[in-house]
Amino acid sequence: MLLDMNHQSGFVYGHSPDAGADTATRINTHVDAALVARNSRQRPRDYLGGSRVGERLAALPHAPIYVFPDQVAFDSDAVDLMSRQILTGPLQLPHSDVIFEVAAATAEYKSIAVYARMAETSVEGFLFVRDERSARWSDVPCYARFLPDGVADVEAHPTRIPDAVAPEFFPALTGTVWRALGLLHAKTPTHEGIVSHFRRSQLARRGVR
Repeated sequence: MLLDMNHQSGFVYGHSPDAGADTATRINTHVDAALVARNSRQRPRDYLGGSRVGERLAALPHAPIYVFPDQVAFDSDAVDLMSRQILTGPLQLPHSDVIFEVAAATAEYKSIAVYARMAETSVEGFLFVRDERSARWSDVPCYARFLPDGVADVEAHPTRIPDAVAPEFFPALTGTVWRALGLLHAKTPTHEGIVSHFRRSQLARRGVR
């Protein structure tokens, strides 16, 4: 224990150190205690922080892309039935890292895309949306972990997505992954084509057309 015996320290021998503390110090002490008490009552932040998201997106520029140009067909009952057939076990991605992009038929979004990657015991998915007005891709509004039992644990971005609208993004993320994998599982014909706008040219892997 260190004692400050300087004449301006406020310490008086035989008294509590707080007894001689100046008013500002006492106020700061009470404010700090109130802040600690308030923070202890808040729900702990469990969303991926920016650095952790960045680590998980490191392979995104090189990930193969599957583009689904017809959202109406993609959201059909037939594709939904295909997706249900893959929910009986752990998800199997066609590549360790892959992007599923759907041309959105809405006035607000031009496209939605999910970057999916294999993790140790699960599949992780990150949603992106392309704004129709700005023609730019968004930050990650929500993130999901697809567990081996078929359950998807989804979290919204804690600062960019209000709680009231967060549920609107969840089915876009999970549905895109499940439906895309359902189509691929059903051996839907695919063909090579031009890389979508989601892949910026300077980030495209050499040889990908």
